[in-house]
Amino acid sequence: MLIAARLKPAGLYETVHEIIRMAYPGGKLTLEQDMWQPAEVHFTMELTEQNGIWHLYGQIESNKPATNRTATYSPADGGAGSALKQLKIDIKIFCLQLLREHLDSKISSYGILTGVRPVKIVHRWLDQGYSRQLIVKNLKTEFLVDEAKAELLAEVAENNRSYLPVMQEGGGDVSIYIGIPYCPSRCYYCSFPGAVLNNYVSDIRPFMDNLSREMNAIGNYVNDAGLKVHTVYIGGGTPTVLDIRDLGLIFEILENKFTLCQAEEITVEAGRPDTLTPDKLNLFKDAGVTRICINPQTMKESTLALIGRRHSVQQVMQAADLVRRVGIKHMNMDLIIGLPEEKVKDNLDSLEQVLKLKPDNITIHTLALKRGSPMALDGEETGLPRQAAEKVEESLENIYQRLRQLNYLPYYLYRQKNTQANTENIGYSLKGSFCIYNIRMIEERQTIIGMGGGAGSKFIDSRLGTVTGFYNPKNPAVYCAEVDRLIKRKVDNLRALN
Repeated sequence: MLIAARLKPAGLYETVHEIIRMAYPGGKLTLEQDMWQPAEVHFTMELTEQNGIWHLYGQIESNKPATNRTATYSPADGGAGSALKQLKIDIKIFCLQLLREHLDSKISSYGILTGVRPVKIVHRWLDQGYSRQLIVKNLKTEFLVDEAKAELLAEVAENNRSYLPVMQEGGGDVSIYIGIPYCPSRCYYCSFPGAVLNNYVSDIRPFMDNLSREMNAIGNYVNDAGLKVHTVYIGGGTPTVLDIRDLGLIFEILENKFTLCQAEEITVEAGRPDTLTPDKLNLFKDAGVTRICINPQTMKESTLALIGRRHSVQQVMQAADLVRRVGIKHMNMDLIIGLPEEKVKDNLDSLEQVLKLKPDNITIHTLALKRGSPMALDGEETGLPRQAAEKVEESLENIYQRLRQLNYLPYYLYRQKNTQANTENIGYSLKGSFCIYNIRMIEERQTIIGMGGGAGSKFIDSRLGTVTGFYNPKNPAVYCAEVDRLIKRKVDNLRALN
């Protein structure tokens, strides 16, 4: 579907384009002057100012009767910057209301919120002393968030707030992320442009040499600056594709350079259960790993084959049993809702099978189909028809209800673009088993030093409350070529904070 936008002034595009894309998942949005073929939808919005009053007009034309809307806005008190910020919010609300009327659909339970971290808004209000009742009211009235989602955001913030450092206390604590950008195979829905492991020696050796170089250099600075490592997360990709020697090397450097034994939490992402062995798990246990993630994504055999996971349900159960027998404290398991050919019953059945394995954490993802994924390249839609989206929402509602019945609490939440039904990814956990790294990373309240392929770093200035972030290259060859530049950039950012 092609959507042609006629916007005056043209700067309106930056304010409304995400709302329009959300309303037409899988559609291609273009400015009318850039059109090269007939459009199925024509979206018009004009903003004018007269005597200090803003006038907004909108129209949508498609294969149904046109929808028109007008509104006027007076400048808000609080200065020009505050007035402009409020006007942008008003324009987004106007745009969503126009789309909702034309399509006869709520479009998103999150209203005009399109960002990755909606819970951060709640924490800002909690910092100002707002009550939960007022926060829920503000989410509903200021951003058009549904009441159920507003309550969920407030609950997540209340559950994870005690794990957040106080911003004004300084940045002496950091967390570490190690990125291993290799997998045994590429999942059908995945756009991660890392590497499928083909030849261990030629693929892994240069990567490990440069990862060791980066870890040693950053570790030297961390020690010299007297920074304390609070949590460690080894992710990917699939870190457990590494052999016992290379995994041991990572933990050796972490201990020698980052004083691993003092970390409160150490997580290893073992996303593919077929990559786990007793030797690897014993290594993790001896190194102090406190949390393992085993991610079946689904417990339906035919879906596993369809999405290219190359492991069985039986291997998931065997891996979970191994984790328990070795004695690693916490186990997380991931499920994805919205996978091809799965129905509500399939999603609920996967949940029940996972629950039998008694994980401490269960993370529920909603499929976010990216343009670079094999699924998208094969011509699958990036969004769902309304009826299918309703099935995703029904699955999520039933899953959340079931998890609450078993005393799992929602403790972190984030959103992605092109998520089916415009929903969320959310972590549920038994009390006392929250993943602290996930909380601090998502809420951006602690500096994260990322090393390795595709690793993200976030440098938090606790005095100003600012965030500076960048990512290492995901492609292993590019990462290896740029490692010296990456080390310098991180050290420069850390010096600026300390």
